[in-house]
Amino acid sequence: MSTEIWRDVPGFEGLYEVSNRRRIRTVERLITRSNGMPQTIRARIRRLRQRRGGPSVTLVRNGERRSLFVHKLARAAFADEATA
Repeated sequence: MSTEIWRDVPGFEGLYEVSNRRRIRTVERLITRSNGMPQTIRARIRRLRQRRGGPSVTLVRNGERRSLFVHKLARAAFADEATA
């Protein structure tokens, strides 16, 4: 079995990562809540939804939600390996 390799999701760097096994995870980070209190966002594997085009995941950046297909995220993150 090969080693799982994680890369930043393009456009969501520092927030989410995608693996060569097409799994999505949240990057652990420290945020400041609206009341000024710090909160640690723990790293975890995201749950995928099955849609007509394949598995998808909803990612959030700056309060904006986007539902994206996992295979497209993986292809974009690992595009440099395909050409090498």
